[in-house]
Amino acid sequence: MSLLAAERSFNDGLAALAESRNRQASKHFRNAMQIEETRNVSRPDMRYLSYYGLSVARAGGNSAVGLRSCRTAADQEPHKPVFLLNLGLAHLECGESDRAFDCFRRGASLAPAHGPLRRELARLTRQIRPALKERGKVHLAHRWVNQIRSGWRRRVPRWLALSRGCPTL
Repeated sequence: MSLLAAERSFNDGLAALAESRNRQASKHFRNAMQIEETRNVSRPDMRYLSYYGLSVARAGGNSAVGLRSCRTAADQEPHKPVFLLNLGLAHLECGESDRAFDCFRRGASLAPAHGPLRRELARLTRQIRPALKERGKVHLAHRWVNQIRSGWRRRVPRWLALSRGCPTL
């Protein structure tokens, strides 16, 4: 088989992944990697490994294999934001939203105009912030600053409030 067959299998995997047929997608990506192995390619294409990891994580299979595959691809080619996107999505599938957020943030710093990365980062940010407000979890430093600020407003001496043009309290 030629490397063109590997690329064709990869494109079939992308189509299956877009249609949420994750098991089929992982088979296509694995097939593309096997074609490369049989052709003794000196430097394997990390796209195949990254998308294979994402499809395995989404298929509900062995999430450790999926995360390891995505992480290997992102480590081999750290300048490609798509690999960080796939790693972040795999972390989300495993329920690790903090690590996913870090991956999305690193990817967005590499490519600020990358639409899917920005979308996932915004979606995750919207999910995290209300959850923290709901639980009443505010960072200790923020709580202290708020207490100091609110206490300071009540205890401002009258002469200082008048000299700054503040209304009297």
